[in-house]
Amino acid sequence: MALDEQRAAIGIEPERQREIEGGIDLATKDQMIVAEITGYQRNISNMLLQQTLAQTTGFGAQFVNGGSLRNRGIEAAIAVKPVPSFDWTSRGTLTLNRSTVTSLPPNIPAFNVPGVGFGATFGAYRIEEGSSATKIVATIDKMGTLATVGDGEPKFRVGWSNVVNVGDFSFATLVDWQHGSTVINLTTLAYDSNGNAPDQAAAAKRQALLTAGDPRGYIEDGSFVKLREVSVAYNLPKRLATQLGPLKSLQLSLSGRDLLTISSYTGLDPEVSNFGNQAIGRNYDVTPYPPSRTYWFSVTAGI
Repeated sequence: MALDEQRAAIGIEPERQREIEGGIDLATKDQMIVAEITGYQRNISNMLLQQTLAQTTGFGAQFVNGGSLRNRGIEAAIAVKPVPSFDWTSRGTLTLNRSTVTSLPPNIPAFNVPGVGFGATFGAYRIEEGSSATKIVATIDKMGTLATVGDGEPKFRVGWSNVVNVGDFSFATLVDWQHGSTVINLTTLAYDSNGNAPDQAAAAKRQALLTAGDPRGYIEDGSFVKLREVSVAYNLPKRLATQLGPLKSLQLSLSGRDLLTISSYTGLDPEVSNFGNQAIGRNYDVTPYPPSRTYWFSVTAGI
């Protein structure tokens, strides 16, 4: 058997979840301002944990039950129409989540999440009682001293959208702001190791730290502001649309996506996940395909 194969422990059971959620919605009588806020707490017990096995078993890991996890978070939104006589709607959203591993089984000590990443030498996710489930740790010296170097969960995310309608035209924008979230930037490590870094002096400092057992030169803040989308649409007047055939409406639109990113992150994109869209084990940047701006022209017909 290949040692990357996994198995389930005998008698394994599903996880159990219990969630409490509460919120409030507020609006002015004329609906010029609409606000909502929701808070939640989700408790997960009988967690499914991935336990590393001895090589003599023929398996790399097995799934076992044990421990508990708590997630707490807030989701808030506010929509306003800034100019009463103008068809303009501006909406902002805020989301944040905090996780805590509230318990682990006595026979399972704190462990680095297996199956993703390249170990604590470069930065690894660690499951430890009393800590965030997305905590990232790394060895910081030749002695193997382990230290917390970040967290994959952002401190918060904010979205801001605007829609303006003027006659038969509609204009829309969407901006995303993420604050926090640690990224393990192995793309920059690849550049440094092969002499391709744009700043050779900075690369030499990062390489010297890594040689001394400290990878923090390649562990970065993944905060960013992104212009997600800008679009303009034109709705052909109904009397003209009906002359083009059995149509009730016809809309022409042009949009651009991922047009601008503002970030201090030195890799290609701070919003990266080399090992897929998973809750624990994201934020590894290993020479991914570069993100691209895209432009779309579409025609939407109503029959």
